Formats: sequence, structure tokens, C-alpha cells
Amino acid sequence: MRVTLNDVTEALQQLGGEAQSYQIKNQITNNFGGVPVHYKNRDSFRETIQVIIQEHTPEEKKYWSGNPAIFRKIRRGRFKLIENDNAKINSSSNIILEIDNLIKSLENSVTFQDNFNPENLDDAREKAISSIVQRRGQTSFREELIKAYKGRCAITDCDVIEALEASHIIPYLGPKTNHIQNGILLRSDIHTLFDLGLIAIDELNYKVILSPKLLATQYSIFYDVEIKLPMNEENYPSKEALKKHRIESNL
Repeated sequence: MRVTLNDVTEALQQLGGEAQSYQIKNQITNNFGGVPVHYKNRDSFRETIQVIIQEHTPEEKKYWSGNPAIFRKIRRGRFKLIENDNAKINSSSNIILEIDNLIKSLENSVTFQDNFNPENLDDAREKAISSIVQRRGQTSFREELIKAYKGRCAITDCDVIEALEASHIIPYLGPKTNHIQNGILLRSDIHTLFDLGLIAIDELNYKVILSPKLLATQYSIFYDVEIKLPMNEENYPSKEALKKHRIESNL
């Protein structure tokens, strides 16, 4: 397990939004139940956390203007979370409105029949059977992804099973697309943003790419986060599929 920007932000929130870097490290250690085995020693673990903070703190030399500014340096070794401003709130609202509008447009495209027509029953029955077959495949697909990703969202690390969905990298086109390498386990809101092309994953390093529309929102904490991959490399998401999705998302 690697430390991510989300882990650092969560730890600082738990500490009241402001703390010394060593306090942040201790909080992350407690959250992880110890230093992850990925790190050789406590020094490398501490250095990783410091780099993440510095890369997202405008006052630090390692900060790059392309990174979202998440922290402020109060004094040497002490940092605080940048408080939400109106721009961030408005941007978040715009994203929610965009999602709602897309869903409404899809709902409006569906034609509903008011009157009962027996001639349509056979066609309806075929569609129902097709829907059942698809749902069964989706259930199996989701169960495989839950097992592969150990019941955690690949991006947010959310472990609420009811909130996790089986996301197709290449949209569903039949049973063959229900392949585990064409799927990622995602929290429902992340799944929606992924399908809208507002979130993509770099096929070269498995890091999260965000649309500029998300950089001033609460989702900015996931920028450049390396996704959690299955233990079995055979279950890794297809690099070809990720590339296709990224290109189609213009990211």
C-alpha cells in the first residue's frame, strides 16, 4: 500500500485542518495500522509524505503550478488545508449540475408507452430476458472486481460495498466486455465522472488524470493519485482499454 494525496488530506482533516508534518505522519501511520510494508523503513515513509505535501503547497520549491494547491505553509514544518472558497463551491455545483443534466437528457430520450398494446408483449418479453441476462453478467462482473480489488474503490479506497460499482473501461457491448481487465471497481460518483470522461487513468503509470473542470473541486485531491491495483497482475486493467478511454475523454 502506497501513501496517496488522499491519505495525507484525510489525516490533516482528522487533525483539525492544521498540524506539524510529524503529526500528519503519525496520523497516517495510525490510519494504516503501522508503516506499510511497501516502505523499507520509517524514513522512506516520512519522506514520501513530505514530498506529497511539498508538491501541493505553493510556498514550497517542489510545488508545480499544474498541481492543485491543497496545503498552505504556516511556518517551518507546519501546514494547513486550504479552506474552500466560493470558486471551489461553485465549481463543485457546476459538476453536479452537469451530471444531473446528462442523466435527465438520457431519461428524456426514453419513449414511454401510455396505452396497453398486446402486440408489444413479445418484444417486451425479449427485452426483459435480455435485461436479465445482462444483469446476471453484471452481477458476476461486479463480484469478480470486488474480489480482485479486495472490496475497495481503486481511486478513493472507499470500502462501503454498497457504494461500489463495476465500471467498464470500454462501455458494455455484450458479455465479452464483462472481462475483469475491462473493469475497475469504483465508488458510484467516481464511476459517473469516469463515464462522463471527466476522470481517466494514465495507462503508463496507473495515475489518475482529472479534467480541468475538476481541479477546483473537492475531487482535486485525487489528482495524480496512483490507483490501487489487484494483487494478481492478470487482473490489472487493460492498458489498451485505459488508453482508448483516456483519448476519447480528451485527457
